[in-house]
Amino acid sequence: MRGDRRRLLLGGALAVAAAACEVAAIRLFGVITDRALAARDLAAFWTPAAGWLGIAVAAALMTFIGDYATTLAGERFLLRLRDRVFAHVQTLSPEFFDRGRLGDLMARLTDDIEAIEELVASGLVRLVTAVVSAVFFVAAAFAVRWDLALVACALVPVFLLVTRGSSPARPRPGRPGRSPRASPARPPRAPPRSR
Repeated sequence: MRGDRRRLLLGGALAVAAAACEVAAIRLFGVITDRALAARDLAAFWTPAAGWLGIAVAAALMTFIGDYATTLAGERFLLRLRDRVFAHVQTLSPEFFDRGRLGDLMARLTDDIEAIEELVASGLVRLVTAVVSAVFFVAAAFAVRWDLALVACALVPVFLLVTRGSSPARPRPGRPGRSPRASPARPPRAPPRSR
């Protein structure tokens, strides 16, 4: 990631800023409903509504630019990694290809390299962004109404148990780390030509 660290940092920073904008937009929406609509005062509606619209547009722009920067950095990393792995594969002996299964090699060249990119680049940015966003929303919930936020936080383990118990079980592949479709049988060899 040496050449693309700045893009990743920019994408992460913009995603965090977009999450902060969403919290601010929720707060402004509360101002609109509590002060303008509940009081039936149309004059008090326009200023927070314009601020809410501006924050929503800014959050959308930051999300787009952040996603673009993160995706660009991840795809550039993926291209460099695939180029290096493919160059290495070209140096291997024909006996290597006879020993292995074609599906395993194809999975290594596609799925495994993409999983590495997910771990090193875009997945890491998404993880940090999700954690910071959760902290922002929990802090905002406690700032608005601490007692209800405390009850909601106490119910999180119950929701996790319910969703875990109701989700379907995932099938396990026959071989660890490989799905059954990733290792098709090697195509039949053509008979040797007679001279």
